[in-house]
Amino acid sequence: MKRMPKYCKQSSRDLGFYYLNGKKVYLPGNYNSVLSLVAYHRAMIDYRLELEKIVNQVAQNERENIALTLQHEADKMSLALKQEMDNINRVANSSPDEAKPPTVIYIDKGNHYQITGNNGELVEAIREGCNETGLAAILSKMVNGDNIPASKPVSQVTVKALYEQFIEWAKARYPNKKQTQDDYRKSCKLLLELYGDISVDHFGRKELINIQSILESSGKSITTCNDYLARMRVIFNWGAEKAIIDYKIADELKWVKKLEKDRTTALEAVQREIVPDAVVNATLPFLPQMIADMVQIQRETAMRPSEVFRMTWAQIDITDDIWVYEPRKYKERRHVDYKPVALTPLCRQLLERYKDTPPDDYIFSKRRNAKEMGKTNLHQYKTDEFDRKKYAEFITDAAKKAGQPHWTPYQLRHTSATEIEDTAGQEAAQFTLGHTSKTTTKRYLHPTKEKAKAKAKDVVRKRKATKPE
Repeated sequence: MKRMPKYCKQSSRDLGFYYLNGKKVYLPGNYNSVLSLVAYHRAMIDYRLELEKIVNQVAQNERENIALTLQHEADKMSLALKQEMDNINRVANSSPDEAKPPTVIYIDKGNHYQITGNNGELVEAIREGCNETGLAAILSKMVNGDNIPASKPVSQVTVKALYEQFIEWAKARYPNKKQTQDDYRKSCKLLLELYGDISVDHFGRKELINIQSILESSGKSITTCNDYLARMRVIFNWGAEKAIIDYKIADELKWVKKLEKDRTTALEAVQREIVPDAVVNATLPFLPQMIADMVQIQRETAMRPSEVFRMTWAQIDITDDIWVYEPRKYKERRHVDYKPVALTPLCRQLLERYKDTPPDDYIFSKRRNAKEMGKTNLHQYKTDEFDRKKYAEFITDAAKKAGQPHWTPYQLRHTSATEIEDTAGQEAAQFTLGHTSKTTTKRYLHPTKEKAKAKAKDVVRKRKATKPE
């Protein structure tokens, strides 16, 4: 059953609303007021009752259709088998030298037809791929003495087993990427609920399309739906690479297309925008000192949060007037061998406070931050590296206390990239971000209306200058 629509807030109008069939339904009264909440809960009760009525009706119709279909197919199959067995017995009785007829015919719960052939091997025809005509052809070949090769046995590896093996491999391969492991768990929840117990041989395009359809109607964005399916494909590709499953299974899933804008009922993802410096500066006083320093360094350098988390003095060249951070780990490492990050004077000033940190320890230590905040149970932290979820929570809470709109750490990267493009050009922004593609960089650039207007005027001036009087 679908999830209940979530109670949301329209910040600009201080109204409550919820999404229904991809559209906003506004509620009376202000957000979180008694009038608004009562209206929401009444609407949800009506929504649930309507859903249950639809589900019950669909289930009843489905049961009746399945029963009729199974009875029809069983009648046709019984007739076809009877005719072929009569032919087999007639041929077998006419001449003792003829081929030996099948010794066993077994119908397994209507899902598989299993036949022991004249060569003593098991012949199996899956119901979806072999109707009564196909089965009759197999029986005819056996009567004529042709050897029918035994079918390939079904893999004993279930979808759930494959997923669990992948997670265990990911833990060992990427021990510090707990967030990535959590992303896979979240993405594959529906996969495991629907198909966790079936063999990987029985999971294909049809099943993946069904998952995509459910996600599409669940209120998730296009990007989220595509990301979930992409992670499922990664697991099957990994299984094929490690020879755990047949590579054809993974290849088949590649034919399921991504959801596209204007061609799906899924919601469009909210595009990440820049965050104004005024909003950031108003938030800083409500952040712990270390988190505020990290925010300012990220804003100055356009680094990813993870690159700030992993800063150590051993990776910072301080021999010149401009310090350069040379990270050992970064996202583009497969494509970019060296990614220097120049630190501005403000970065240098902020980092001076952490000069007592050992060279190979994280400058922005999770334990140090907890200690500065007055916490004493430091033994609970298994690693000193910050995680992006906790970092974002600090910022979200501080922005709320400051009375500022919600913003995220990654918006700082967009803000800094846009500023660099304005002052030094797109190539400089691409270099700073570490991208190998200009197309990727363009997603981080957000020209203002004034800038776009100035470019439009500049085009007219240049065209006018080239035309003869």
